[in-house]
Amino acid sequence: MITEEHNIQSQCVSWYKLNYTSGIIFSVPNAGKRTLAALNWLKQEGMCIGAPDLIVIQPVTMKVLFIEFKTDKGKQSPAQKEFQKKCDNLDTNLYYVCRSLDEFIDIIESGKSEIDKL
Repeated sequence: MITEEHNIQSQCVSWYKLNYTSGIIFSVPNAGKRTLAALNWLKQEGMCIGAPDLIVIQPVTMKVLFIEFKTDKGKQSPAQKEFQKKCDNLDTNLYYVCRSLDEFIDIIESGKSEIDKL
């Protein structure tokens, strides 16, 4: 099912891949309904409830950005808030709740001067 969050995330991934070929960007497919057996299987493999939608590893700085996509009215679940709290306690990692392509571009380009040194 295509949602507004899906559309925002897809636009951001497309923009990133066009503009930053040396970085790494990938999704964390935690969403969706699963059988109990499938959920247990994924948890054994390391699935983390509350993990953000997207992870971006920036070139040069090696900053790891954790990005959760929400609509203007969307709110984080308790598990997502807990994951953000854990990220905030790590010095080298950054967690963002992103609601638009423009906001995503601002997040990525806030470290652009360091990326441009490539």
